[in-house]
Amino acid sequence: MSSSEKVVVRLTQDTIAILETLVDSGEYNSISEIIMSALSDFIGSKFTSNDIRQILEALPEKKDVGMEALMNNGNRTEMDEAVRSAVIEYVRDKMNEQTK
Repeated sequence: MSSSEKVVVRLTQDTIAILETLVDSGEYNSISEIIMSALSDFIGSKFTSNDIRQILEALPEKKDVGMEALMNNGNRTEMDEAVRSAVIEYVRDKMNEQTK
């Protein structure tokens, strides 16, 4: 299993309330688990498994950019928006599944 890093994401109170509903239902153990699952699904929707494998294999060859460098280059908003969009899409899908 790969190591993990802590990432801080700001969510609205409404989004947190919806995520807590999924945790309270017992479907997930934590909001973190929901977000990790949503991001995994989001990445899977954007890349093929072969693409992901190639990206991961190329990582050691790349210079360590670091999160601060990405944020300093203006990518923080893009990363935040990608995470926010992935979580919202995932929660909508789960809520639709529960209403069926």
